[in-house]
Amino acid sequence: MCDSLGGLPLSKCSAGDTTELAKQIGIGPTLFLMSTKALSAFFFLIAILNVPVMMFYSNGNTEIEINKVDSFFATFSLGNVG
Repeated sequence: MCDSLGGLPLSKCSAGDTTELAKQIGIGPTLFLMSTKALSAFFFLIAILNVPVMMFYSNGNTEIEINKVDSFFATFSLGNVG
């Protein structure tokens, strides 16, 4: 279940041969799983890069208390800066 499927086509890590698991499940599920893996890594990277922006947004107005969903979005949005 945790075997490697290889790399996405047209990427640096696609130089190797097709793995046995990728041959067994077919091209559609293989490409789906590899795309999902690549997009999850990209989302994680973007989330980490946005931490300083969220800290900047939260420092705009210190009078808002985070106790409801509305106040959470009010604190961590661009409207809180000014």
